[in-house]
Amino acid sequence: MVESRLTRILLRLGAGVTLAFIYVPLLVIALYAFNRNVTQKWPIENYSTRWFSVAFHDDGVRDALKLSVLAALGATAVALVLGTLASLAVARYGFFGREVITFAVILPIALPGIVTGLALQATLLDVLGPL
Repeated sequence: MVESRLTRILLRLGAGVTLAFIYVPLLVIALYAFNRNVTQKWPIENYSTRWFSVAFHDDGVRDALKLSVLAALGATAVALVLGTLASLAVARYGFFGREVITFAVILPIALPGIVTGLALQATLLDVLGPL
């Protein structure tokens, strides 16, 4: 498919605006983590790591972090073993259901992009209405 130069520019511009729509709020929240004040206002006057210290000294936050790391390590170990065994089986042998296993392995990789695309479509349809 051959696109004109204007089409390529508009597609890149649209992709940039979409990415900014997704990531700019995350960056603003990350900046607020360094705000020294209790109330949030813009622009941030005093930057500090005070809230990181508060969170670090909270037992609940440390316990939650420890549990998250342990869950991540356990999930990684299980995924490593199962993924290695599945890849060896799919690569070496031909059997009934081979394509289903391949699809099941690839689906979690593709799903976040699909979900993001559907969410953006739903949001833009609400904002812009049907085109």
